[in-house]
Amino acid sequence: MGDFNSLSPKDAFTASALLKYVMRLDTRRKNLTLNDGHPHLNSVVPPKLRFLNPVLRTVARSELLCNLFDLAAYFYAPRGCIRLLSEYYTDCFRHLHPHEQGFTCPAAAPAGRIDYIFADPTLVERLEMCHVLVTGEDDFLGEHASDHLAVTAEFGLGVVPEVPATPTDNAISDSAVSRP
Repeated sequence: MGDFNSLSPKDAFTASALLKYVMRLDTRRKNLTLNDGHPHLNSVVPPKLRFLNPVLRTVARSELLCNLFDLAAYFYAPRGCIRLLSEYYTDCFRHLHPHEQGFTCPAAAPAGRIDYIFADPTLVERLEMCHVLVTGEDDFLGEHASDHLAVTAEFGLGVVPEVPATPTDNAISDSAVSRP
C-alpha cells in the first residue's frame, strides 16, 4: 500500500488540473522567499524543457488547450509499476469503486490517483470498505495534512469457518450410534 507515484493503466489523469494548481502556487509564491514544499513549475518541468514554460502558462488559461493537454498526458504519464502489481494483486479502491475517479494527488487539487492499497486474492475476499480520506477527525482537511490524500481500507473476517465438533459432541454422537 502507499504512494507509488504512478497512475493505474485504466485511470484518468487530468494533467490540466495539476498544471493549473502549479500555476496558482507560482502566482502565490512570487511574494514568498521560502520554499513551502509544494510543486512549482520549475520543479516539475526539467531544466532542458523550461523554455516551454510560457506555452504551459498559455495552456492553463485555455479550456481547449487543457483538453488536448489532458489527452496527451494520458499517454505519457508513468503507469508501468501498477500494471505489474495488478497482475498479482487487486487494487482495493478500484475493486469497490470501478467508476469513481478516487484522485489523491495533489491533495489541494486532485488530478490523478497515485496512492493505492493492494490485496492478494485471499484478502480481497474480506475487503469491506476502501475510500479516499478527504477529511479527518474534527473535519481537518486532507490537503492540510499532506500533499496526497490518504487511502484507507477495512477488511473483515470474511466467511466464518464451521466450528469443529468438540469432544463432548463426538461422545454424544458415538453413544447414540453404539446402542445395542
